[in-house]
Amino acid sequence: MSQEESQEELFNRLLTDLEKSPEEIPASIFAAFKVPLPSLTQAALSFHCRSLNIIKVMKSGIFYKAGLRGRPLPGKNSYKVYFLKDFAKFILAATYFITSELTSGEFLNKLEESFRDLKPFDEAIEQIRKCETIAKIYHSKGYFLNKLKQMKIDLETIKLSLLDKPIVFPAILRGRPDRIDNLISLFKEQLPHKTPDLLIS
Repeated sequence: MSQEESQEELFNRLLTDLEKSPEEIPASIFAAFKVPLPSLTQAALSFHCRSLNIIKVMKSGIFYKAGLRGRPLPGKNSYKVYFLKDFAKFILAATYFITSELTSGEFLNKLEESFRDLKPFDEAIEQIRKCETIAKIYHSKGYFLNKLKQMKIDLETIKLSLLDKPIVFPAILRGRPDRIDNLISLFKEQLPHKTPDLLIS
């Protein structure tokens, strides 16, 4: 979010981006985080959260001018607004907690299974084999064939090495005993200290 962009403008921009990309979370969501996410957390949230669910949360009615609506103020349809410290982080974490139907252990098992998928490596190696077939028709093909062969060897090595490495999941993905408790903690973390507890509830 730029210095000039208000939270309401950020809300509208991200909502527009999400509606254009219903199948996957657009990069603008992660770019809007005030503190960048570690790549593993970003990949995990992308695996779990869908744009359509984030849109539902954003349009759920809890927001007013991209903050939480407080007590009425003098004037027509005017309310005190409590703005979130990091809107992008809040909306993605809230969606993650709200839409999670699996226990922490079940989710992490599914996540690890997806990260340990061999298919992308195997597909890349198959593509290199096709490149070798093409390279064989050219003059001075030996150099290129050796480079492609080395690429296949490197990919196989990387694949086997990565699959043996443990995956350490970040705290946000571990130990989620209660979604409601997590949501309350998220609200308290992201809202100003003077936000009334009744508003949060």
